[in-house]
Amino acid sequence: MILVFVLLLTLVFGCAKRPQGRDEAGIGASPSLDLFESGTPTYDVSAIVKDGATSEDRKATDLLIQTAYNQINIERYYYSARVDVYAGKNTAFSDYNYTRNGLNTFKRAQAYTGTFNTYVLRSYYIDQRIEETGLSDYDDETNVWSYTSTLKHKKEDRTLKKDNESPYLLYSVLDLPLDFGGEKRANEEDATPRSSAIDYTLIDPDSVTLTEAKNDERESYYVLTFKMRTDKMNDSEEMKYRLSDTTAGGRMKNIRFDAFTVTAEIWKDSGVFRTLSYQANVYAKISGKSGDAEIVKSMKFSYDEENCSVAKKIKSVTNGKGDATFYNDLKPENQAKCDAEIAALAIKKAADKAEQ
Repeated sequence: MILVFVLLLTLVFGCAKRPQGRDEAGIGASPSLDLFESGTPTYDVSAIVKDGATSEDRKATDLLIQTAYNQINIERYYYSARVDVYAGKNTAFSDYNYTRNGLNTFKRAQAYTGTFNTYVLRSYYIDQRIEETGLSDYDDETNVWSYTSTLKHKKEDRTLKKDNESPYLLYSVLDLPLDFGGEKRANEEDATPRSSAIDYTLIDPDSVTLTEAKNDERESYYVLTFKMRTDKMNDSEEMKYRLSDTTAGGRMKNIRFDAFTVTAEIWKDSGVFRTLSYQANVYAKISGKSGDAEIVKSMKFSYDEENCSVAKKIKSVTNGKGDATFYNDLKPENQAKCDAEIAALAIKKAADKAEQ
């Protein structure tokens, strides 16, 4: 969940100009295959691309979902996400980022609508969960976030489990309001039994484009673009629910999809996301007001060891005095694990520098 009621606040408050600036990491290099337990991706995305007997809509569906499967099984990843919302002359945006390393995760979300707005941070680390909520503001001239917040600590013994292969990574962790079918994960709120079958009728086959590109280091990736069939989306209560949940805290009603385009860049060798974005045009009702809105979301992925360090993210959570609030509340043995992770990163960085 994006955790900020961006669209809700846009339609109710709004601002006259579109502020610039965001909190994001640059796209790193193609991840090493060593990040997979077996040394190879779970699925070979190139085999899908080369399959000349498969229809374009089926190929696009398989490519997106099997990339999500690979994303589940790679050891670590980080993404920074940007959501822009346009409703008439009103605009709003949110920045958030997500880190997963092994079974530990970190997520931070901030939003701007021209007025003070909800700020949320959530972190998870073995014996503790933290939730930080409050008010945030964004200076569009200096590109600086400021916020006041209240920390809520929840001590708990958590046995983290790896996701089973499921397209629900697309629908939940990656916050895409899509539903290509597939069984729900065990921790989904709505565990209503359903088929594991994938629906291959949701993508407009005439809209699919699939090309290959290279970055400056000559590393190859695929660029996939397609449009969803909005008649199918409008028949799906699941997709309407997910759009409302991820962009308006569940408060968006009477949703009608008018257009929905997805673009995914997928690393050729590792079969995981390089970037992922969508543009949605919808008509919806929020807090008694109805109107058209355009929602644009873009995500940039990194597999760099420092970007993917949950320990470094934990140490970055500080209070107004600069104290490492989240870290200070960990059990001593888990503080030691954080220290060890950060120390190992420093040693590796020094060794790499010396080698260069």
